Amino acid sequence: MSFNQGSSQPIQPLSIGNVVTAGLRLYGVHLKSYLKLGFIACAWILVPVYGWARCGATFALISRLAYSELVEQPETEQEAGRFLRARLWQFLVMGLLMLLLIIGITIGVIILLFLFTLIAGAILAIFAPSVTENDVFNPIAIIVSLGLLLAYIGIIFTTFLLVQARFMVIEVPLAIENYIDGASTIGRSWYLTRGNMWRIAAILVTTGLIIIALLLPINVLNIIIQSFLQPFARVDTNYRLLGVLVNIVLILVRIAIVVPFLQTIKAVLYCDLRSRREGFGLKLRERNI
Repeated sequence: MSFNQGSSQPIQPLSIGNVVTAGLRLYGVHLKSYLKLGFIACAWILVPVYGWARCGATFALISRLAYSELVEQPETEQEAGRFLRARLWQFLVMGLLMLLLIIGITIGVIILLFLFTLIAGAILAIFAPSVTENDVFNPIAIIVSLGLLLAYIGIIFTTFLLVQARFMVIEVPLAIENYIDGASTIGRSWYLTRGNMWRIAAILVTTGLIIIALLLPINVLNIIIQSFLQPFARVDTNYRLLGVLVNIVLILVRIAIVVPFLQTIKAVLYCDLRSRREGFGLKLRERNI
């Protein structure tokens, strides 16, 4: 897949399947280099503050490299890395702002769920006033409780899926566009994803299913290792610590495998969103900047 820079016609939008397929193909072609960057980023996670900024920038580097391939202006890691290192702390700013935003959204969801609980309580008080703690099998109480549980699951899942969809490409503009900082890249993602929220949500769900398949061998391996260590861990603390260490290592391995794939998907999606929103001008910064 590529985007033709010289065409005078608007670039054709990609389907959900095309976005995921293009990302998967790009990930496969550059698997070795992307995995290397993924493991480097995971190593930086262990270093507080500066390492977290480097981790975010390194993952964003994968998106920039993927984007440069898509627009047929390939860059080396060194060329792209220089641009990203100049914005290193902006990735930390972006992360902190997103953390605050997620905390705010979480508080809002909790308040909404609390209101649903009050409404359910009022319904029970009106239609089943005789329901007591010992009358747990009352049909109305069961229906309301199940409805409340489904509402909780639906609200939580839908809210965070759609929020993730609106901020799916949040770090990509910061990694590619000029005159973008850690705060403005959030607004840029919001602008690009406008009107495409449900489509991006479908891409996220499809990508999630692929990730489950990618991680299946590692998850099976972890189950085997933990099952082997469990009898020894009951009598020896060292084996218990070994089990924890194996879990940590495999978590980092999962991140190193999954996030580069996500970053390639984001690069493809970013190209598609810009073509839908802006049509032209899909290019990297000038090389002499």
